[in-house]
Amino acid sequence: MQEALDLLDRLIAGFGKRKNPDTAPTETSGWRNFLAKRPPANSLDIDVTATVQSARKLHDLLSRNRAKDLEPKYAYPILGRLFSINPHHPEYAQNLRELLAATSTDPRDPASLLRDNIELLLVLTNRSRSRRIDELRALVERFAKDKQCDALPRARFELAAAYQTDNLLDEARSLYQTIQAEHPDSPWATEANWRLATMAQPTE
Repeated sequence: MQEALDLLDRLIAGFGKRKNPDTAPTETSGWRNFLAKRPPANSLDIDVTATVQSARKLHDLLSRNRAKDLEPKYAYPILGRLFSINPHHPEYAQNLRELLAATSTDPRDPASLLRDNIELLLVLTNRSRSRRIDELRALVERFAKDKQCDALPRARFELAAAYQTDNLLDEARSLYQTIQAEHPDSPWATEANWRLATMAQPTE
């Protein structure tokens, strides 16, 4: 775990010093973008801003779900399984359900720290936009009451993005601003900044 975090730190330090653009890069989503196979550097087809942002998200996930006291013996079995699940596989949602069922609810088990992240990923598989919004609202409400929950910033962002897609712009803007105010150090605050900047631009 420490080796992975150190690697991410070096990447972020080396390429993340440039000023963030006012609008989002061409490809942003969750931390999985960083794990995806990318073209060779000499192809000049790498969006550095998107790559650094994905690295920040992965670093955030790892650092907030770390069981440092149990290292190096603890092998992070649930995290390993989560990384092995292909989000493009037709059984992706079912694989997440099975992983969630296998994840302990006992707060003494370090694997339980990942439950909120898995729950969020599962909600995001819902193809019905209205149902996804309802489920995201419920998650945000529940996550906000749990001080151990690290998925709240992303849950709020995903709900705001769903509002924006549904043309509920006041609700989206308010939630993006909440992320900025309550999670200023989160990579999802950067995403919220980009969205707000885009919303402020005049439409043709």
